[in-house]
Amino acid sequence: MKCEEAKFKISALIDNELTEQDIQPLFKHLSVCTLCRKEYMEQLNLHKHLNNPAVPEPSQEWYQTFHKKVLRKITGIGGRIFFIGSYFLLMVYAVYQLFISSDTELLLKLIIGGISFGFILLLGVSIADRIRESKDDRYKGVIR
Repeated sequence: MKCEEAKFKISALIDNELTEQDIQPLFKHLSVCTLCRKEYMEQLNLHKHLNNPAVPEPSQEWYQTFHKKVLRKITGIGGRIFFIGSYFLLMVYAVYQLFISSDTELLLKLIIGGISFGFILLLGVSIADRIRESKDDRYKGVIR
């Protein structure tokens, strides 16, 4: 068997595509030819690494850190939601009470109503912008 033919058969042998009749002459050639034997060992090693990639298991410390980060993020989001929601409800209640009372001047009601509406509008726009930007944030998964 020539080295050219052996190199083709080495790939087939590693992929379990050779018959018993083809395996014996190939092993005979590999026992004599050091170049082909080296090629066989390299391909076998490459095949082993590609089919069984070693993925390390994260450490216990990583799991603990991960849980702390998730908990911190959830509580931070919850706190923001409660704060903004409560503030919004307080503003709505204050404006409602302002317009219900009859002893306040109309101009003052309109000014305070405009300021409150502007604040709520700006708050809504800034929250919507932040949500939109966070979807396109290319550094979102980067650990600080």
